[in-house]
Amino acid sequence: MKTFFISFVFLFSFGSLKAEKKINNECVSFPVDTMIYPLSVLAAIDLVGYYDRPVDSFLAHLPPGFVLSELLPMDNLKRRERLCVYYGNSIKFFIIVHNFQYMSPYNTNRNWDIELFKKEKIGRIELHSNGDCIKGCNE
Repeated sequence: MKTFFISFVFLFSFGSLKAEKKINNECVSFPVDTMIYPLSVLAAIDLVGYYDRPVDSFLAHLPPGFVLSELLPMDNLKRRERLCVYYGNSIKFFIIVHNFQYMSPYNTNRNWDIELFKKEKIGRIELHSNGDCIKGCNE
């Protein structure tokens, strides 16, 4: 019985760590209480109109109640080039920057400055719902 209990605790702990790591790479890693908007309201936003404008300009025009993630990688885990804007109901925007002027996307100390990221020009914005890309993915 003791062996079973130890095995159960070990498997449970391992599973929790794995899930937390996956969430960190996706968007948020903590329970959040956000405003819930219908997907149709957020999908009506003209995403392309914000391309080549600072990230701050897009954030300033979003409905209130979102939570920002830490800066996230895309293909290269050492490079941070996207920011997740999370609303309730698994709805999120990914703001992606391609060309950096204010911050370096590479940082050996792993401490990227989100305020400098907000000054960068937007390369693309994607709207996701329940893990599926709804808008902005093929632009």
